[in-house]
Amino acid sequence: MAEKLIDPNDPNLIVGQCPHCKIDTVFKKTKDKNVYTCRMCYKTAKQFKNGKIHWFKVSETHPYIDYV
Repeated sequence: MAEKLIDPNDPNLIVGQCPHCKIDTVFKKTKDKNVYTCRMCYKTAKQFKNGKIHWFKVSETHPYIDYV
């Protein structure tokens, strides 16, 4: 079976360091705004942009809520 390659032009994929597994990885966009899933550990992270991109954990005890 052929391995599926990642399209570098796909707008739903973002590269960054996962705050959970601490690995540089590709994040896949979820239906929620600025929330992505790590393709290595499959945990969710929220992306903040304020001059520098920051990734933060989205935990089950403190779920992501978008107030915008």
